[in-house]
Amino acid sequence: MDEIALNREAQPLALVTGAGGFIGRYLCALLQRRGVRVRALLRSERDGPWDESCIGDLGQPLPDGAMTGVHWLFHLAAVVHDISGAGHGEAQYQEINVGGARRLAKAAGSAGVKRVVFFSSIKAVGEGGQGWDEDHPTAPVTAYGRTKRAAERLFLEGDWPFESVVIRPPMVFGNTRKGQLPRMIQAVRKGYFPPLPERENRRSMVHVQDLVEAALLAARHEDAAGCIYMVDDGENYTPRRIFDWIREALGMKPLGWSIPMVALRGMALAGDGAELLLRRRFPFNSEALGKLTEPAWFDSGRIRRELGYVSRRNLRDALPEMIHYLELP
Repeated sequence: MDEIALNREAQPLALVTGAGGFIGRYLCALLQRRGVRVRALLRSERDGPWDESCIGDLGQPLPDGAMTGVHWLFHLAAVVHDISGAGHGEAQYQEINVGGARRLAKAAGSAGVKRVVFFSSIKAVGEGGQGWDEDHPTAPVTAYGRTKRAAERLFLEGDWPFESVVIRPPMVFGNTRKGQLPRMIQAVRKGYFPPLPERENRRSMVHVQDLVEAALLAARHEDAAGCIYMVDDGENYTPRRIFDWIREALGMKPLGWSIPMVALRGMALAGDGAELLLRRRFPFNSEALGKLTEPAWFDSGRIRRELGYVSRRNLRDALPEMIHYLELP
């Protein structure tokens, strides 16, 4: 179905959970541009690219009328992996990521929703990864990953009257001030992010605009029902290349040297100690070093073959706009 044909239909209504977040706002804006009415499920009232909103919390029953008339449900809201030091317990992940998904599924089934697109995570498969695809056995190791996998199974294996599609993105980049990449940009700009050695530890990433385009494909394409899709941009990223591209985008001179791994491990241990002493998160610690030095790349061939997904953006080209958005001095 092309865009013109979609606009000729009576406008479908989409409910978007997590609409106020980084990815949610991009998704809502795309849906509106494609002639879809958007109802945002928010925890508190705010303005955004939606036609109407309702206030609710996934830890509670949905507000009255939240699902009324909904054609597509895009479920993004979740307790995310603990990057802020908030220390979410396993019970909170279970209550929101699994219990909230179950409440949504029951409400969607009762309201006659046609399709649910669930934003899962590559963490539902496990950590690391070299060429994993949708058929790779799942072995999540974090509370976030375990509950995302449980929610996947809930939507795909439950006896629901609607169709379900799961998409698994890796790291998502774009115009946002939150997350690992904006912190890395800030650290490189201030001169305290270490020049990493090139290790060919490839990592998958995707631009937020490509991700939401993939989600809309998953909602509209007949063959997507019941499927799981990895979504990335197919580029070959390594942390050292990202470091060099950030310096390039910032107008900084390239560096022809790197810090040896043994020294990086010492710096990471120092960051761990500083966190314990000062009780605040440091940008470089053992967790950060592991993410920078271990491979984590995935095969998104299935969504390209089956749904015609095409990624149009890459990190190197997006960095100048991202840096402008961060308003760095």
